[in-house]
Amino acid sequence: MTSIRPRPVFSRREWERAVLAGDLCASDRAVALVLAHLAGGASRLPAGGPQTPNRLSVLTRVTGAGVRASLTRLQEHGFIDRPDIHAWTSRRIWPVTLTMPTAPAPAPAPAPSPVAAPDSAGAVRGEPAHPSPAAS
Repeated sequence: MTSIRPRPVFSRREWERAVLAGDLCASDRAVALVLAHLAGGASRLPAGGPQTPNRLSVLTRVTGAGVRASLTRLQEHGFIDRPDIHAWTSRRIWPVTLTMPTAPAPAPAPAPSPVAAPDSAGAVRGEPAHPSPAAS
């Protein structure tokens, strides 16, 4: 028997924390926070909703082109989800869903330097020994 897992409840507060902690420029943050405001406590702004580029531009004081670029970056960073532009046939405003981005994978540990060698005290140097005899 398969159990159905309920979808996590959307938390606007947690989403806004993620936006503020994310690596976003000021215009992306402004657009994101206005989207959250327009969505209220919901995670979705329906098709034909208030999320027009012109309205977002007025509310954020970001140019229309800047708003469109911010929406694209927010989608690339996983903060929003929108239908594929090539599959969206309606002339109405796209629906926007606020989504929690996935946590970035931890950065791999740096590989040891291929030129690292123990010095006279046995410690490993991070750079090659100086070639000058005066530096020894």
